[in-house]
Amino acid sequence: MGFRTRMTKQAKNDVVRMLIVDDDPDTAASVRRLLSKKFRSVVEVAATVSTARDRLKAETFDILILDYNLPDGTGLDLLEELSCSGDHPPVIMVTGQGDESIASEALRLRASGYVVKDRRLPAALPEAVSGALSEIALRRAEERIRYSEETERALLNAAPESLFLLDPSGTILQANRTGAERFGLGGDEARGRNFYQLLPEGLRVERKRHIDSVFRTGQTLHFNDVREGRDYSNAVFPVLGESGDIERVAYTARDVTSQKRAEAVMEEARDELEAMVQQRTAELLATNRELRDEITMRMRVEESLKTLSAQVHGQARMLDQILSSSPDHFFLFDRKGKFIYANSTAAGVLGLDHAEMEGKYWWDLGLPEEPMKSLDIQREAVLASGEQRVGRMVLPTPGGERDFEYVLSPIMGLDNKANTVVATLRDITSEDRLREELESHMGVLEERAQLLDLMPCAVILRDMNDEVLHWSAGAEKMYGWSSNEVVGKSCHEMLRTEFPVPVGDIGFELLETGSWEGRLIKFASDGSRVDVQSRWVLKRLAQGQPDAVLEIDDSRGVQPPLS
Repeated sequence: MGFRTRMTKQAKNDVVRMLIVDDDPDTAASVRRLLSKKFRSVVEVAATVSTARDRLKAETFDILILDYNLPDGTGLDLLEELSCSGDHPPVIMVTGQGDESIASEALRLRASGYVVKDRRLPAALPEAVSGALSEIALRRAEERIRYSEETERALLNAAPESLFLLDPSGTILQANRTGAERFGLGGDEARGRNFYQLLPEGLRVERKRHIDSVFRTGQTLHFNDVREGRDYSNAVFPVLGESGDIERVAYTARDVTSQKRAEAVMEEARDELEAMVQQRTAELLATNRELRDEITMRMRVEESLKTLSAQVHGQARMLDQILSSSPDHFFLFDRKGKFIYANSTAAGVLGLDHAEMEGKYWWDLGLPEEPMKSLDIQREAVLASGEQRVGRMVLPTPGGERDFEYVLSPIMGLDNKANTVVATLRDITSEDRLREELESHMGVLEERAQLLDLMPCAVILRDMNDEVLHWSAGAEKMYGWSSNEVVGKSCHEMLRTEFPVPVGDIGFELLETGSWEGRLIKFASDGSRVDVQSRWVLKRLAQGQPDAVLEIDDSRGVQPPLS
C-alpha cells in the first residue's frame, strides 16, 4: 500500500512522531496532551480510517495509537492493512470495550500493545509507547548483532588456519570453514560434534591432555607436531566467561609445512653463503659467476621479506579494525612503558588520537600521575612474573572522571619471556553509580516505612495499576485487613471505594498537579462503612515517569452524611 516507515536511529533526545486515530475529539485531545507531556514528541490526530491511511502514505510516524471503533471501519481493519504491507510503525490498539477477542485479534495482527480506556489509561498508554520504542531499539540492535555475527563468521572463514571453539567436554561450539573441511565436514556440520572423536585414535589422548591443561591452568599453550608428513603449529587459548572463569577454549592448527621448507631452504642458503664467503676469503680469486649467484640469492631473500612485511601490515590493520569495534579499551606497552598501540576506543576516551600515542610515555601525553604510576607498578610486576594482574583505576576524561576495571596480560616473545603487556580497560562508572543510588534509595525506603507505621491514619502505597505495595499499621487497624492479605492486590477493589467524581478525572488531575484530595467512602473487612478524608500524592521516577501513588486516609472527625 506504500505506507511510509521511519527506520532512522531513534536517539535518546529524538522527537517521536505519533499519530492518534480516534473520532472522539475529547479523548484524542486528552491522549495527545498526555503523550506530549511524557515524550519529546509531535502528536497528530486522524478521526477516520481513510484519513489515517492518507497520513501514513504521506508522512512517516514512529508510533500509531489506534482506536477500535471508527466511523468508516474498525482499528483492526487498518491494522490488518498495515500487517499485509510488511514494514510499518508499531501499533498500540486502544478500545473502551475491553473485549478479549479484540485483544487477541490485535496481537495476532502483530500490534505492539493493547490498552483499555479505563482509569489505568494515563499510566498504561505511556508504558505501552515506551515498550514500542524499546521494541524498535531492540529490532535495530538485533540487526546490528546479526551483521556483526556475519562479519565475524566471514573473518573466521577467511583465516588460513583451522579454528575451533570447544567446551570442556570437547564439543565443537564453532568451527571455521578450514577446520571443518579438515575433517571432511561443512561449518554447520562440525558444530555440536565431539572434537576428539573426529581425530585419529593415536592423536586423541595427546590433544585432550593439551586442552585439559589450558582449562586447568588458564595459560595459553603452543606446540608443534608432524602428521602424515605435514608440519603443524598448534595453539590453545583460554576463553573467559562473564564470571571470569574459563568456559571455552579456542584451538588453532596452522599448516606450516611450506614455511618450514622455506626456512630449511633459507638455512641451507645461509650455509652455502657462509661457505662461499669462507672460500672467497681463502682463495681471493672469485669468479664472476659466483658473484652473480650471491647477488641473485640476496635479491630472492629481499623479495621474500617484502612479501612477508606486506602480509604482517595487512594483518595488523585487520586486528586494529577488530579491536577498535570493541567497547573495551586496549593499550599495548613495551618493556619500558611506552605506548606501542591503542585502539580508537581507548584513545578517544582520553581525548587523544591513537596515532599520536605510539612511541610515547604517559607523561609525554599529559596523563595524570597518580593512576598511571600505579599502573606502571602493576605492569612491571606482570613483566617480572609473566602472570595477569587486575585492578581498578579512576581516569579524568573530557566528559569527567570515569571508573575503570583493568586486566594487564603479558605477551610472550620467542624466548618465552614477557616482552610487552596489553592493558584491557572496561568502563564501570555507570554500574558503580547505579549500585550506590540503589543502596541509598533502599535505606531511605526502609526509614520511611518505619515512620509510616507510627502514623494513626491509614498510609497506603500503590503502583500505577492500583496494586498495594505498602500497607501501614494504621491501615490494618482502620480497615481490618493485614498487610499480607492486601499487598499485591487492587486497593480500591478490596475496599469497594466510592468516589465523588469519575475516577478517570481524578487520575488526570493527579497526573496534572501531582496530588488530589477529597472525601471517599470505603468498606472494612467486616463490611462496615468507613468515611475518610483522603489525600493522594503522585510519586515519580528520576526520569519523571509516574511510579506510584501515596494515599493517606484519615477518618478522624469525618462523619457519614445523614440519610
